[in-house]
Amino acid sequence: MERYKIQQLENRYRSDLEGIRADFSKNIEAAEEKHSLKRKSLEEEKAMVVADKNTGVEDAKKKLGQLNKLDMENKELQYSKNLDNQRQLF
Repeated sequence: MERYKIQQLENRYRSDLEGIRADFSKNIEAAEEKHSLKRKSLEEEKAMVVADKNTGVEDAKKKLGQLNKLDMENKELQYSKNLDNQRQLF
């Protein structure tokens, strides 16, 4: 009789332990899935930031190219004016 009670307690403890292990496994799987989704989201956000940065750099390059072109045109115009002024003086 005493032995039977001990076996029942052992069986109950084993089943409780298996239940705890199953719950723990579910919690771990849920945490891993949540972490992977968060990581994916952060990687997507990072990619968007890099794309925006690259777009900004390309825009800055275009503006710099336009400014250089305007600068060259202004220098050519100034050179032409100086040349004309020197011709008029002589």
